[in-house]
Amino acid sequence: MVLDRDTGNFVDAGPAAAPPRTAPRDVLRRFWGYADFRSCQKDVVDAVLQGQDNLVVMATGAGKSLCYHVPPLVMGKPAVVISPLISLMEDQVMALTAKGITACFLGSAQLSAQVREDAWRGRYQFVYITPELAANAIDRLKALRDSAGLALVAVDEAHCISEWGFDFRTEYRHLYKLREALPDVPFLALTATATPKVRADIAANLRLKLDARQWVMSFERRNLHFSVRRKQPQLAQNFAELLGAAAQGELQPTIVYTLTKKEAQDTAAALGAQPGLAARVAAYHSDLSIQQRRQVHADFMHDKLMVVVATVAFGMGIDKGNVRRVCGGGGHVYHWGAPASLEAYYQQAGRAGRDGLPSSCILLWSAADAAKNAFIKSSDVHSAEASAQRDSGSDAITAYIHAPRCRHRQMVEYFAAGSYTPQAGGFCRGGCDLCSAAATATAAGGATCRDLAAEARLLLATVQRLREMGLGTAVSILRGSRAQKLKPWMFDMAAADGTKLHGSGMQYSDGWWKALAGTLTGQGLLAGKTVCNPGQRGYSAGSAFLHSGQPLVLQLAGEMLQHETAARQAAEAAAAAQAATAALAEQRSAVKEEEQRLFRALLDVRKAAAAAAGVAPSQLLTDFALWEMVRRRPATCTALASCSGCSELFIRSHGQGAAMEAYQRFQEQGQSALIIATTGRPKPISAMTVIGYLADAANSGLPLDWGRAAEDAALSEHESSAIAEGILAHGSQGLGGVKRSLPTFEYGQIKLVAAMINSQQHWFSTGAAPPAPEEGEEAAVGENWPGNADGSAHGRGAAPSSKRQRLSGGNSGGGGGPAHCCQVGQLQQQHAQQQVPKLERGAVLGWIQASGGCTGPQLLQHFCSSSGSGPSPGSRQQLAALLGCMCGDFDIGRRGGAAATSSLIDLEDGAVHFVAL
Repeated sequence: MVLDRDTGNFVDAGPAAAPPRTAPRDVLRRFWGYADFRSCQKDVVDAVLQGQDNLVVMATGAGKSLCYHVPPLVMGKPAVVISPLISLMEDQVMALTAKGITACFLGSAQLSAQVREDAWRGRYQFVYITPELAANAIDRLKALRDSAGLALVAVDEAHCISEWGFDFRTEYRHLYKLREALPDVPFLALTATATPKVRADIAANLRLKLDARQWVMSFERRNLHFSVRRKQPQLAQNFAELLGAAAQGELQPTIVYTLTKKEAQDTAAALGAQPGLAARVAAYHSDLSIQQRRQVHADFMHDKLMVVVATVAFGMGIDKGNVRRVCGGGGHVYHWGAPASLEAYYQQAGRAGRDGLPSSCILLWSAADAAKNAFIKSSDVHSAEASAQRDSGSDAITAYIHAPRCRHRQMVEYFAAGSYTPQAGGFCRGGCDLCSAAATATAAGGATCRDLAAEARLLLATVQRLREMGLGTAVSILRGSRAQKLKPWMFDMAAADGTKLHGSGMQYSDGWWKALAGTLTGQGLLAGKTVCNPGQRGYSAGSAFLHSGQPLVLQLAGEMLQHETAARQAAEAAAAAQAATAALAEQRSAVKEEEQRLFRALLDVRKAAAAAAGVAPSQLLTDFALWEMVRRRPATCTALASCSGCSELFIRSHGQGAAMEAYQRFQEQGQSALIIATTGRPKPISAMTVIGYLADAANSGLPLDWGRAAEDAALSEHESSAIAEGILAHGSQGLGGVKRSLPTFEYGQIKLVAAMINSQQHWFSTGAAPPAPEEGEEAAVGENWPGNADGSAHGRGAAPSSKRQRLSGGNSGGGGGPAHCCQVGQLQQQHAQQQVPKLERGAVLGWIQASGGCTGPQLLQHFCSSSGSGPSPGSRQQLAALLGCMCGDFDIGRRGGAAATSSLIDLEDGAVHFVAL
């Protein structure tokens, strides 16, 4: 079986057939629209093609899936991908299908017997299966390998294999059986979250070969802004950004994670009752039926729902690139409660900004979260070692919440110690609340760190005297509480130096002491663990520092910093609010309102096109690609192809646009520009806009009825000559520069004349047919056409030359009398002989733009020759070098001919056209 590149299906090619290989970059460009791989993707692809096993640890959104999507398309063999959730497999299958790649999923939710049969016969390029099915379908997999070949087996979310991972799944531990049954098939284990201990466990359990390659990319997600806030009583205080965006009509896809099913249901109901959120919010948890969960998932993917409030079961089941909102500082992924570990938080928060655009993650926490997580996880813990692992995870997320260090730094160094490098000034690149607070405090002259040894010893002494009781009790004692829960002996506790502990920390708030506890946890001076009943947490203090007398200079955590700068708090808050407002205003003013309107219009067009194609909008085209279109304004399919993210299938299906519609109505249906502009469309446009569309079509190589086009554009010989002069004189300044030099002419007229020059012909409506030249007779051109002897243009009504050559392929047009034409090559040659232009980037680019594209010989003639003499070797080399630089900078591109694919600039090849991008 081999893959038919045109249909995407496998066909029987006989036992001796070997599928031809396509270059990996060609596959990437064809199906994903990207010019090159990112990070180590190409290295992983090459390793797979060489038959090696691979363990890939790559941040969410960094492109893990391409590592196992590209090799099978290169090899022309099917691949098997093991994935933990049906919803995730459905997303991946939908995304591949939208790109013209055959894919299916197998498991309990697959009801089609035909799909199952075709999958095992090798008729799909990608077969997604659950780990349960994979471990019980070894014979099927071996048969698939023997009949159609098997490019690879990919184990996605591979951290589920490890008992040390945050999301261990028993069924993943049996996947080593596949490695033993398919020794000649490359295996890939992929995950976004794996500490060194987890990576070792994955490789050992999956039986990866000894020469398996390990790829650990940076864990830094620079497009994410991290912040942590304590839960507040009012809904509006917790979700201010989300509610503000909904009220302003700027709502973007948002996920809110909760710890329990009840919290998901209650939070979804509360949010759904807010203005702008009615019928746009839904809950997602395991108590819903499979059909209900599928509906919520599908509605969210297709932008019918904008907010999903979900338990962590939704975490690995969503492959949506544009989870974000546009409001300043807004949250794109909320966590209502701290997850059980830092690995879990990184995995779930990573669902934001998968397409690389700026997004943010807000963690809303309370002191009860750790105990709640311990209770939830208690049923999964069956050993003291597993319990210790759970406690270690809880300490890590506690340190993340309270420690004063940069959020990005904590995240990166948890997975790869010592690998984080801050930017100049010590602050993170992506942004976090702690770096922002430290920058604000530093600017205001406030202290951001100090010696906390005295306060730390008070807290540690209290924890030590309480013998592993809860942290809340220790804080209550230091704050001087008289609550009934405190025992009489607690009021008399003293430190080793005799200091009475009860009431010794009254000057600090409850939040200040808990923030200090988090900081000490991050320093290894305080540790929490589960004691007695599941869900009850105790703390123990290290005695070495307690009795050392050493200083402890630390950066102040968020709540500590707020407390100690209370005198400046009002001023800082006002300054911060003013700065935030100014930053938001500057950001919004930087993006022109016209660009925002165009982007919103493109969103509507994408949604309609996606609905017609039966795919999710973000899978048809990402928001990043839409912004590329807004910035580049592609008017042709060639220009559209230069926009990153536009695949070949998308361009073929959706790249024709208004220019092609106008061209077809004009050229094939015979309609006039005025009719095209005013009928058959919801809103009329200018007839000159239609003329511009026709010029674009002609520049792309399509034949055009030049006579009718010139007549509809009201172009006479005199007017066309004047425009041609303006193009040659001011083309280096672009279309706008030509228009400024010709204020009485329309853009459409200028574009049409430029297209005539590009096509080496002019058509003019003169009202009378000229005599046709005799056979073999050269067509005459006025001695100084299109200007008089002094270089000025003919006056209106001046008689044209008596004889002009008739161009092949034209027709007389209709309506206003016969049309006439003349060659413009002599005009270009005459202009070049008058003065050799300067050989510089602006002049070359302007001439290429004005000409609509030109060949190497034409460039040599225009820029390197004078008065009939040939180009000098020095000027030829200078032009070739300049063109090479312009190609490298993507100012221009090359089309046609064998040399268009070469890295060398061949100025003698007349088949290669240089065009402006």
